[in-house]
Amino acid sequence: MPDFARAQLRRQWINFGLFLGPALVLLFVFFVVPVVIDLVLAFTDMGRTLAVGKFTLENFERMFTRDTRLLGALGVTFIFVLATLGIFNV
Repeated sequence: MPDFARAQLRRQWINFGLFLGPALVLLFVFFVVPVVIDLVLAFTDMGRTLAVGKFTLENFERMFTRDTRLLGALGVTFIFVLATLGIFNV
């Protein structure tokens, strides 16, 4: 590969990094990191003291088996989704 082609390719990669780099950093900081933190917290046994206990499925077991408010919350969410779609698509 000639020197000018190598220099042009290097310049293209630098431009690629300069344009895409900030977007990737923002995506990582404001999307990937919070999702990972939420997933870790969802599987922990954390009390009111915010002390992280063991990693269990107890939160999800309690939510799906013993919590009577789940179906009501899902119903209200479904109504809001339908209302929002109706308002913004008309």
